[in-house]
Amino acid sequence: MSPCQVRVLGSTIRAAVCAALVLALCALRLNSAGAISAMPEPTVCLSGTCFTAHQTAAALKLPLRGVSTYRYYGMKLFTAALYAPMDASGAQGVLSDVPKRLVLRYHRKIGRQHLIKAAEHNLRGLPEQRLAAIRERLDRLNACYQDVDKGDEYALVYAPERGTTLERNGSPVITVPGQDFAREYFGIWLSARSISSDLTHDLLGVSSGKRLLADTELSAQRSSAPNRGYVSSGD
Repeated sequence: MSPCQVRVLGSTIRAAVCAALVLALCALRLNSAGAISAMPEPTVCLSGTCFTAHQTAAALKLPLRGVSTYRYYGMKLFTAALYAPMDASGAQGVLSDVPKRLVLRYHRKIGRQHLIKAAEHNLRGLPEQRLAAIRERLDRLNACYQDVDKGDEYALVYAPERGTTLERNGSPVITVPGQDFAREYFGIWLSARSISSDLTHDLLGVSSGKRLLADTELSAQRSSAPNRGYVSSGD
């Protein structure tokens, strides 16, 4: 083999080695990207139920703002998780015309009549004209509720210009229009008249174990009487 042929062969081998290295690096990057994308979403767990760090509402990926468990005389009824923009500050910000998702995961069987009774019990705290303004839409939503069992989930998802969608175990059930309806209905858990001020503060918290200072819309009273609408003496 001539010196020229040797040089050509050497160049060919070097080119082949370089090409192989490039391909290997590309494959490594692809594998790394795939591994990253395949990593599970971080979760926050409370009372034996876990929620991902982000969920979607109005085609937006929203961060988890807080998680809390609601108890009736010490008995766990549901654990709730709130997803909303971080720049929506306090109860007023979250109840404004911004996308949000409130998830309620139940720890025991509850009849639909008790779910409806609980909401009605709370909404009676509204001024009469505000309750009258949403009554027809509220009745349509109430008609869609079903009994829940342990592990079942209801979610309320608000999208501006669309309205509030009730989901059961991940499937949409009904969409109710109106930002006014969303403000009043989400207020069952997120306003001064909420079923529990502790629950409200926990849901508005910016991270696990922390709470926001009391918002001016929240009552100064940290404890509240149990909402008797959820459970009957026969449960």
